[in-house]
Amino acid sequence: MLSNILTNRRILVGLVFLIGIVGGTLLYSWYVRRPGPIEPVTIYKTIDSKVSEAQKTTASPPTAETTQPSCCESGDALCCKTPGSPCCASSNVSDATSELSVQDSTPLSVDTSNVDPIESSSPLLSEERVVPDHIVQEADRFIEWKKKNDALAGRRKAHRENFKGIKQEANKRFVDFLMLRPIEARRKSIDSLKSKLRRSGVSDTKISQIEQNLYALGLDFETEVPAEEAQAAISEVIREIGDFMPAARENSEIGAQILKEQKELDAISKDF
Repeated sequence: MLSNILTNRRILVGLVFLIGIVGGTLLYSWYVRRPGPIEPVTIYKTIDSKVSEAQKTTASPPTAETTQPSCCESGDALCCKTPGSPCCASSNVSDATSELSVQDSTPLSVDTSNVDPIESSSPLLSEERVVPDHIVQEADRFIEWKKKNDALAGRRKAHRENFKGIKQEANKRFVDFLMLRPIEARRKSIDSLKSKLRRSGVSDTKISQIEQNLYALGLDFETEVPAEEAQAAISEVIREIGDFMPAARENSEIGAQILKEQKELDAISKDF
């Protein structure tokens, strides 16, 4: 079978053709992939020295003797005043050139020496309404509210100081009344007072401060007042307490009024 294949010309021609194609492909691939010499890449082309010299020679104008114009020979004054004229003096040329340069450099210059700022037609800033009317009204309303709030703060401070004096005076009257009672009655009165304060939500620290204040005003549980003397003095203490009550009531009413006004101002402040 192999001999028959090798003797067939068509098969042999096909094998030779296949081998030639494969070999040529491999040779071409090797030729493309082989490393070659690295050629430098020129980004900026160099200028030939001969060309540059020729350009310089061409660009430079030929030097020749300039002949004096006829006006210079005749002494014409107009020719000598012309800027750039070869027969003019250097001082005249520089003066004319400087004058032209100044005129060209300030084409839009305006002489403001004769302008009177009072005669200006533009309106003053104070005559214009820069801020809208509703902003001005709101600012005025806020200023009025602040004045009332500051005045109320002053009244509240004065009321607080007055209340401290009235409270201290009331505590003094209370201690005088307790000292006219028997010792056991005093203890019961103090215990009852502390129980009421605790039910009202007063802290133990504050209750201790109140108790120490009563002791500082003369309260104790050792001094015993005779019954006859206590009965005679207790009526005087009750009368003083009666005289003291209107001032305490007035101070309480003032405090309630201040609290009402403060709530109203706080409600207004929410709109700002």
